[in-house]
Amino acid sequence: MHEDNQSSSGPAAPLSEESQAAPTDPAAETARLTALLEAVRRELDAKVAERTAALQAANLDLARSSQAKSEFLARMSHDLRQPLNAIVGYTDLLLMPEAEALSPRQRRHLGHVAAASKQLLGLINDLLDLSRVESGRLEIHAEPCDVAALLEETLALFRAHTQNGRVSLVLEIVSPLSWLLADKVRVQQVLHNLLSNAFKFTPDGGLIAVTAKQVGLQLEVAVRDTGV
Repeated sequence: MHEDNQSSSGPAAPLSEESQAAPTDPAAETARLTALLEAVRRELDAKVAERTAALQAANLDLARSSQAKSEFLARMSHDLRQPLNAIVGYTDLLLMPEAEALSPRQRRHLGHVAAASKQLLGLINDLLDLSRVESGRLEIHAEPCDVAALLEETLALFRAHTQNGRVSLVLEIVSPLSWLLADKVRVQQVLHNLLSNAFKFTPDGGLIAVTAKQVGLQLEVAVRDTGV
C-alpha cells in the first residue's frame, strides 16, 4: 500500500508580486510626486518665458514697422503737397476774373486742372492725416465757418465731373445756414469722401444731391445718389 506524503489540500499556491512587494512609504511617494510636479512646472515656466520673449520681439518689430510706415507717409505727403500747392495756386490765379483774358476752352481746361489738382491734394492730405492718427498727433482746429460758402467751395471741386452731362450734382439748403464753429478742413474731407464715393457708383444720367440744414447749433449734411 502506497502512502502519499502530499497534503490532501494540494500544493501551496505561489505568492503574488503584490504580496511580495514591500509596502509603499507615504512620505517617499509624496516627495516623488512633488519633485515630478516641480519639474513639470519648471518646464512650463520655461516654455511660457520663451513664448513671451517671442511675442515681445514680434510686437517690437510691428511697432517699428508701424512707426516707419507713419514716417514714410508723413514725408511723402509733405513732399507731394508742395508742388501740388503750387499747381493749385497758379491755376487759381489764372482763373481769376482780373487775370489775362482766356478763351472759354482754355478756362474750361484750366478748371479741369484745378479740380483734379485739388482732389489729388485732398487724397494726399488724407494720407497725412492717417499717419497723424496712427501716431496720435491728429488735432482738430475749430473756427467760425461760413457753412454755405464751405459747401459751395467743396462742391466746386466736383463740378468738372458734371460738365459732360454724365451726372448731375445739386445742392439743397433746406434751412438758412449760419456760421458754425467747425474744423473747415475736416468738414471738407468728409464731404469730399462722400462725394467721391457717390460719383464712383452713380451711373450715367444719375443724380447726386447734397442736402444741408441746421439743427440747433449743429450742421446736418446728407449725400444722396441714384447709384447702387
